[in-house]
Amino acid sequence: MELDEMSIDEIFSGSDSTLEDDTKRTRDFDICWDKALEIPTKLKSGLRKHRLHLSQNDFYALEYQLYSSGCLETKHNDIYTYGARTIDIQNNDVYVKLIHYLDVWKAMHLLIWRYKNQTTSFPTDNLSILFETAYDLQEDERTETKERQLKLNDNYTLRRIKWSNRQLTAATNTRNFYLKGFEKQTPMLSDLEFTVSNNDMIHTFLKGLLRGSVNIKTMHDICCAQLQYVPLLEKTIEEASVQMSSSSADDEEKTGDMIHTFLKGLLKANVDPKTMHDITFRCWRKRSKRQACTCRLVPQTTRRRRLKLESKLSKNRWRMKWKRYRRPIQLLL
Repeated sequence: MELDEMSIDEIFSGSDSTLEDDTKRTRDFDICWDKALEIPTKLKSGLRKHRLHLSQNDFYALEYQLYSSGCLETKHNDIYTYGARTIDIQNNDVYVKLIHYLDVWKAMHLLIWRYKNQTTSFPTDNLSILFETAYDLQEDERTETKERQLKLNDNYTLRRIKWSNRQLTAATNTRNFYLKGFEKQTPMLSDLEFTVSNNDMIHTFLKGLLRGSVNIKTMHDICCAQLQYVPLLEKTIEEASVQMSSSSADDEEKTGDMIHTFLKGLLKANVDPKTMHDITFRCWRKRSKRQACTCRLVPQTTRRRRLKLESKLSKNRWRMKWKRYRRPIQLLL
């Protein structure tokens, strides 16, 4: 009888485990994507939704973050309806599993919007422009890689990573600057070009930050700094410099308008003041002092533009840093 009872208990225990497995399978089917959204095949087939340990409402909130950051798009002739609200998902493991199926640019967009979405329910115009930006993939150079490790903090260490010397130095300098408060040294992650190997390396670095429970604001700053170095920006700077150098005195008013529009574009891209200083200095040295004086013949228009630009900068928390780089931009306007 005891053997029979033991066998019965074993049978019941085995049935409990099968029920748990069945609930896990059904849970994955219960959590569904919004039918109005176009889900990429890699994300739809690879992501196991039940492993995120989210309810359907929390999954809808995560889905809204993906849509707002440009990671998901709506289907043709469909309308995505979800009430915009602030979202704060503290579990980093959710984003580690999620960005595994996203490219490096969409992963950075998502991490930027994750921080902003804590206080903002809908992306601003500047964020929308950033999330809609298309990036160019550069050609990969042949470099020697070795198996290495990098300690991010006391919580996590990247192990068995095959990086080159430059990639390891860039990751180390970025860690020292953002996580340890050391002085900024080059190269940083933002100095690396967008190549296949660099994108994979940055992708691994971002997942390491998430696993290391790094502050959300710090990850936001790292991603913003990374996305400022876009090849399209450097191309625009060169074109603006050439256009200003070839312009005559009769075209000074048109050139001033072009410079003003270009500077506003830099502000919308959230370019830091140091970069704006370097850009304006490069544009300024293409021009003579006579051109600069001609550019300031309309004091009312110049003052109006300068005040508008200064008010814009003060709203973007650059009030103190702007004093250092105010002179070259003031001369350009």
